[in-house]
Amino acid sequence: MRTILTVLMGVAAMLGCAQEQALLWAEQLPVFPGGSEALAQALAKNIIYPPSCNNTQGKVVVQFVVTKTGDIGEAKVVRSIDPMLDSIAIAAVKGLPKFIPGRQDGQPVSVWFTLPITFKAQNTTETAGNDAPRLLKQIVRETGEETEYIDSLGVHHVERSPRYPEGDKALMEFLAKQVKYPNKARRNNIQGRVVVQFVVTKTGEVGEIKVVRSVDPDLDAEAKRVCGLLPKFEPATLDGEPINVWYTLPINFGIKENPVDRETEDLYRNGLKYLFGLEATPVDYSIARDYLKRAAMRGHPQAKALIRQYNF
Repeated sequence: MRTILTVLMGVAAMLGCAQEQALLWAEQLPVFPGGSEALAQALAKNIIYPPSCNNTQGKVVVQFVVTKTGDIGEAKVVRSIDPMLDSIAIAAVKGLPKFIPGRQDGQPVSVWFTLPITFKAQNTTETAGNDAPRLLKQIVRETGEETEYIDSLGVHHVERSPRYPEGDKALMEFLAKQVKYPNKARRNNIQGRVVVQFVVTKTGEVGEIKVVRSVDPDLDAEAKRVCGLLPKFEPATLDGEPINVWYTLPINFGIKENPVDRETEDLYRNGLKYLFGLEATPVDYSIARDYLKRAAMRGHPQAKALIRQYNF
């Protein structure tokens, strides 16, 4: 009896133009209830290997939108092996039950989801769903395509996710030391969070780097530069063996005002007294200007604003 071996090899959110402006990446990616094994089993139930395909085998890669309600939206084949198998793959995806939708800033959003489906005809009575975990490990090892299909966070498809030496705190400290705020972005007060994805290879090195959430070209370039400086990670493992895995890293760019010391604050407050006649102080613009200029020279932002406002 011919059987189709449907193998879920990985999950990734992909950019595209779809209804509800589906996103490339979300803080929380869509999840199939029960995880990847349950997803493989659900696909296996939806697929019957067509006799007309004879011994045609291979991998069809389908992209589809998981909407903010968890339904399957637009679906398309991005890697084809046979028109018949392509249509079967699309139909199988369309027949999936609801996902747990992705979320961004705490709100459900529509996100592209990439699903590779491997068709393999053989004489066996095994079912793809029951054999999905073993086949997942076998195919990932044999094809060497981990970097293309393993989920960016590695949480559903690897035994151990990549780990930065000494942990996440050390990673944040490294970024804080290495990031140099681009001058142009600082002058224009451009701030935000750049989300970068890079491959942690099976040897722990940082491989391909890409920006999946952009803020500004200069900030994007700086985020990529810093990721290229990262030392070796402890690689992810699958079935006890190291593999290549995409890793997602948000990098925040924020401009912080320098803290104002007590003496500078006192100069500013004295300037306010003479500028507005506070606390029974007589209004005297000349004295106010002197205090405020001294405070501004020491970096007080409100003093600088008042000097511009009153043309001192």
